[in-house]
Amino acid sequence: LRIKANPAVDAHWGMRKVLEFYKEKLNRNGFNNLGSNTYLFIDPYALSDDGNGKTHAYNNAKASYDNDGVGYMVFGLGDGNLCDKMVALDVMAHEFTHNVISFNGNGGLIYENESGALNESFADIMGTAIDFYVKGNKANWTIGEDVMIMHDQSRSMSNPKLGMSFNKIKLAKYLGYESFENIPDDILSKYKEFMFSTGFQ
Repeated sequence: LRIKANPAVDAHWGMRKVLEFYKEKLNRNGFNNLGSNTYLFIDPYALSDDGNGKTHAYNNAKASYDNDGVGYMVFGLGDGNLCDKMVALDVMAHEFTHNVISFNGNGGLIYENESGALNESFADIMGTAIDFYVKGNKANWTIGEDVMIMHDQSRSMSNPKLGMSFNKIKLAKYLGYESFENIPDDILSKYKEFMFSTGFQ
């Protein structure tokens, strides 16, 4: 369900499915239930930095809205080491849900401590629900598996302690090699920083 050569097509197809789910299953018209537009951008430079001058724009997606109630979603293109293009369906659904949460009728959920954890959890739950809505029995209980280059997923809902599990076969396939052992050391060295990371849960 992904056309990796054209992330803009992926993003618009995915967002259509996200909006269909919210309308059909929850009778919600857009992120704020007012039918407001959500504009999509495939542009890592539109993503803000982490506050410390370091940007993770390529490996990120973000949803926001302005004072006029217009929604925006920005998708990074991946750095080619940790992540591929950030336009997987569950990622899009997750990010869109953050905007929905902001319009929950109670002022949203402040993105820190327990309320921040709940915010992320609800976004993951809806990301997975929309994955099953679209893919049926081909869906799964992981988040971000289609954007991770060398890991099975960014998070697992069936095994939350799993974190980012490294997958040699997935990395070899992404790089075009028959097996992990066939990847030359000079190419493999670009991936070693992230290879056995199990955080981000």
